[in-house]
Amino acid sequence: MFDDTDSYLKNSPVLQAANVHTPLLSWTGAEDRHVNYYQSIEFYLALRRLGKKHTMLIYPGDGHALMDGSNQKDLTQRTEEWFGYYLKNETLKSWMVADSYERFRPKSEKHNTIDSLDVIIF
Repeated sequence: MFDDTDSYLKNSPVLQAANVHTPLLSWTGAEDRHVNYYQSIEFYLALRRLGKKHTMLIYPGDGHALMDGSNQKDLTQRTEEWFGYYLKNETLKSWMVADSYERFRPKSEKHNTIDSLDVIIF
């Protein structure tokens, strides 16, 4: 970054958010050690401020690659539903609605932290 700031800025997703013209589904693991999930939230917020269609999924307990089988299954299902709606005119699912911050499937009765949830949807 410090050696070639211009290239870093040119490749910044946040600075390119205005160029997004299609609905976007993104996901990240909350324990990602390669790309901190706060950077994904920053991109989500940039798209939201620009009025772009974007849904972001955060999987607590997973890293850069989703290794938890239930998270893999959940992401596969949501990806199929996303493409079903946007490419096949299938029914809009409630989790795709803009500005719906939802917490799904609490792992325990205590669900006030990110670690106690299976998936968070922005």
